[in-house]
Amino acid sequence: MKHKRYIITTALASLLLISGCSDNNQSAYNDSLLKAKSITIDTKEIDEQFQNSYYDMSLSLLKQQDLSDSNLISPLSIYTALGMTMNGADGDTLEEMEQVFGLSSTDMNQYLSNYSKNLGQYSSANSIWLEESFAEGVKQDFLNENFSFYSSEVYKTAMDDKSTKEINNWVSDNTNEKIKKIVGKLDGSERMILINAIAFDAKWETPYETIEDGIFTNYNGDSQDTSYLSSDESKSYINEKMSSFTKTYEDGKYAFIAVLPSEEYTIDEYVNQLDSEQLSQIIKNQENREVYTQMPKFEQEQDYQLINSLKNLGIVSAFSDSANFSRMSDNGNLQISEIRHKTYINVDEEGTQASAATSVTIKETAAMVEENEDIILNRPFLYMIVDVENDIPIFIGTVNEL
Repeated sequence: MKHKRYIITTALASLLLISGCSDNNQSAYNDSLLKAKSITIDTKEIDEQFQNSYYDMSLSLLKQQDLSDSNLISPLSIYTALGMTMNGADGDTLEEMEQVFGLSSTDMNQYLSNYSKNLGQYSSANSIWLEESFAEGVKQDFLNENFSFYSSEVYKTAMDDKSTKEINNWVSDNTNEKIKKIVGKLDGSERMILINAIAFDAKWETPYETIEDGIFTNYNGDSQDTSYLSSDESKSYINEKMSSFTKTYEDGKYAFIAVLPSEEYTIDEYVNQLDSEQLSQIIKNQENREVYTQMPKFEQEQDYQLINSLKNLGIVSAFSDSANFSRMSDNGNLQISEIRHKTYINVDEEGTQASAATSVTIKETAAMVEENEDIILNRPFLYMIVDVENDIPIFIGTVNEL
């Protein structure tokens, strides 16, 4: 029997470019735009409940990866993708997802909806793509919730080669061509694709003026020639396990926090002992302390398959024959068959460009210090791009080699 596939996707796109859509591409997919119904919703401001969930999940997902390699994940991208998916889950499937996230589906909706209203330097767009014959069977409450909480546009399409182009054009338009492809060839068996696209432009508040040549010692102990961005920074947090500093972006809402473990720790040892309380301290306790810093210019891309990671954390039934996505549709027995997460970052003297994409595929189955400090990131380090108003990391990653 030919399996039907339900693809739920999110893309967190470039920090570099956010300008408007191309009219030529936009007109192609707008021809199929449908109307979803707006319902009355409640929202929640980011608080400690959300922060604690977010810190735990961010670290748990990072620790599931190969920490002897460089890594970069976007917790916000993953939260958005699975938050939308949870609106279609029920029974044990929903219970497992809520337990792992530490939030109910309602809480996820309310927090993320409120958060998306004050994005500052980045924009967000969401869409749902329905196969033409399948569209009538999708539950209206599922569409209405995603429209009302996530402002999801709804499109009806044939799921063919033309649809592939239209969907990828939508993603490209909403990321100003930074992410050009989120779906591959469609064969008509796909029934639903959900996409979140975020574009974020972040220039340093104070661009780097000094660039020095130097050596970076990677995870394997090999020396690599690199260019270091050098500056004096006024915010830092230092304890016996690590030294960190903050460099702010121009609007003051976002910041880059770099964390250099003490020499007694390798990067994997440090990350594995890091807990949400320590992460919270690093983010929230940056002090007025002047430090001289050097950070290598770096660029990296990552591609993850997250099903095993989420299984290890406790989401199991969603990937099995016992999955319950009955709040999405009554058409067939649905289960998640793939969760893919792709990320990109580039850090240079002007600012930061970063991107991420998360796809979920569902198929039918049967204090002040007097002395100055130097923080030289010349060996593997942890870093975050943080929303400093809400104290949540949009990106979190490690640099093990250049």
